[in-house]
Amino acid sequence: MGGSLIMPVMSNRSLVSALQETSFLLRGVAAHFWAEKIDRLLEACGHEPSSWEAQKILSWYGGMGSFNDLMISTVNGHNVREEDEEELNERLAMLREFVYAEASQLARDA
Repeated sequence: MGGSLIMPVMSNRSLVSALQETSFLLRGVAAHFWAEKIDRLLEACGHEPSSWEAQKILSWYGGMGSFNDLMISTVNGHNVREEDEEELNERLAMLREFVYAEASQLARDA
């Protein structure tokens, strides 16, 4: 894959930058439901998410149809070449883990 759907890794990553990168990735494959959910949260919190936004993010994880269940795939109607699915899903998994860890930390620190 040419990397067109993956933003460069930011050296000083934050929760906001990881959410922005996740939204960019999801929009690139036409996974609009989760991209729009992330964008709405980013619009609400700006550059400084609160513990409320952290709790909102954490609510996306777990249960049927959760953010954890999202798989980028042609079978799911995403705009992706089959040969790119593995790389994009690995990137998505890494971003999901980072977002969860950062949101958990923010919620604990509140």
